[in-house]
Amino acid sequence: KTKAVNMTTCLLRHNLPVTQDDPRSFGMEREGRVAVFYEDTLGNYPYFIDKDTPVNGGLPQHTGLDNHLQKTQQDLEAALPAPRYLGLGVLRWVEWAPQWSRNRDKQTMYLEASRNLLKAFFPNWTPEEVDFEAAAQSVMTETLREVKRLRPKALWGVSPFPSCYNGNPAQTILANYTGQCPAAEMALNDELLWLWKRCSALYPLLTLENGTAGAKLYLSSQIREALRVSSLTGTAFDLPVFPLVKSVYASTNTFLSQETYSQQLFLLPAYIKFNCLFLSQRECQDLAEFVRKVLGPYSINVTTATRLCSASLCQGKGRCVRQNPQSSAYLHLPPQSEAVEKVTEKVRDYTLKVEFKIHLCKPGSFCP
Repeated sequence: KTKAVNMTTCLLRHNLPVTQDDPRSFGMEREGRVAVFYEDTLGNYPYFIDKDTPVNGGLPQHTGLDNHLQKTQQDLEAALPAPRYLGLGVLRWVEWAPQWSRNRDKQTMYLEASRNLLKAFFPNWTPEEVDFEAAAQSVMTETLREVKRLRPKALWGVSPFPSCYNGNPAQTILANYTGQCPAAEMALNDELLWLWKRCSALYPLLTLENGTAGAKLYLSSQIREALRVSSLTGTAFDLPVFPLVKSVYASTNTFLSQETYSQQLFLLPAYIKFNCLFLSQRECQDLAEFVRKVLGPYSINVTTATRLCSASLCQGKGRCVRQNPQSSAYLHLPPQSEAVEKVTEKVRDYTLKVEFKIHLCKPGSFCP
């Protein structure tokens, strides 16, 4: 299993700022603005280290909700002591999927364990998936209900959902790969309406590859599906979408290049910000260098351009989105030699009005 490197610790260790008060912070979010919880940092989330080593019972069917929610409260209050915490709250739970058919590859151990569980207690029964899904739904919905009760100002969601499950490098390199989200996966995402109604934000996971046309198609499709799902809840405002972008290439585990950021991530809708996950296999020094040379400069470029667009078109009360979702228009500042005032006039006079429209933010909420 992999864990996230503590980004704040790394930046401080290498004399890089961590707050937006310092212009050298390269547009990084203010310390404490994003809280990511893993399977072993919130409550009694059940999972297997391997098929013979269960943790907290291994299966959602074994979860005692009262004890789980009590532990969730303790962990959450320790991690986020401020009751009015205003930021992003991510449950990064990837060990199993709440839908039976989506547990693939190494996740099939949960299916086998569920079958064995039912055989032991109900030898004549066969509805394993019903039992598994009902328990998984209960664990997720009750956990979200509890964290929203305790920290109601935060935007809570579960990653890596939603997903099209079509970004495997073996798929994206195929000549006939279209990136289009399969109809079957879209239908399964629709069935997760119970989850979307409990979330206050969506956190799809993006993994990138270097220099493949298929990777761009996958990225665009994944985001379009997340935006589609964000509108399913029937509320007045769509759920905000915050992609979690892995900072390393899936196949090589090397850090993303500036070229990849500018050529692939520009496909994201203009108002979406990134929260990058950093794997613990990489040294802290590598992470600091990556932030200093690649992620930092790129982040401040996109963040500043997005704010200029919001100020120009939305009077600062909303976000800019593409008029045409399929368009390749994106918000980047030109080279640093050009003054921001000049950029603002260019953008206001032509690009913004032609390519972008307003997406209003929910009043009183955290506006991404």
